[in-house]
Amino acid sequence: MMKKWMLLLVAFTALPLCAQQAFEVAYETSSYTYREPDGNTPIRLKGRMQGASLRYENRVQESAFFFALDGRWMGGTTDYNGWLNTTPPTSHKFDDIGDYYYEGRLHLGNVLDLSQSVQVWLSTGLAYRYLKDHLNKDPYGYLRESNYVYMPFTGELRLKGGVWECALRGEFDYLLVGWQNSHMTTGKLRHDQHEGYGLRVSTKLQVNLDGKKTGLFVEPFYRYWNIRDSQERGGYMEPHNTTKEIGLRAGLTF
Repeated sequence: MMKKWMLLLVAFTALPLCAQQAFEVAYETSSYTYREPDGNTPIRLKGRMQGASLRYENRVQESAFFFALDGRWMGGTTDYNGWLNTTPPTSHKFDDIGDYYYEGRLHLGNVLDLSQSVQVWLSTGLAYRYLKDHLNKDPYGYLRESNYVYMPFTGELRLKGGVWECALRGEFDYLLVGWQNSHMTTGKLRHDQHEGYGLRVSTKLQVNLDGKKTGLFVEPFYRYWNIRDSQERGGYMEPHNTTKEIGLRAGLTF
């Protein structure tokens, strides 16, 4: 597996030498909240996440076309606040549940050079997100796996002035298909989801260390998912849910 990744990296860096390439590596930390807000028994998972992200960006020189690859891994613990399926429902809490997620994304787009110091980057692409909730640590819970395949539509305004750069980014994520695997005591259930969207906004501030490409940056961000009810299967369904993540990225670009 490592050899495959090394060959992939070599292939990208061996693209035309006239291309403008950039790499980015960052540490991320965030406050994470998952909710199922509807009905008489809403639930919440809330905690902190931290992890790392990577981005490779390639703009073909003398053209407006660019493509980018990015990915991240985030993990942490959350506290469950919800209900037990009793008659009547009984409130229930359980702390320190291990969660993690990762995602990989491909972006294709164009750059609008408004001036030497102002650019607009527009793109769309394809992405995959996987989330694992270890709710089975709770005697009343079960392991959950969440999968999203979606299209990101991104707009970014980049401003350059001397050694400083600023980027304002907004994104709309259109869910193509999602599915939830619930590992219950009676077996695994899969619930398909076909309606949902995500939103992302961030502001990146960067200082260039050598006056060219190497720089340090910080980037506060907000990420949001809103997924509608799944199809019913086995007498169960995955209910409407939202995920909010507020955090900070900090890293190096070169």
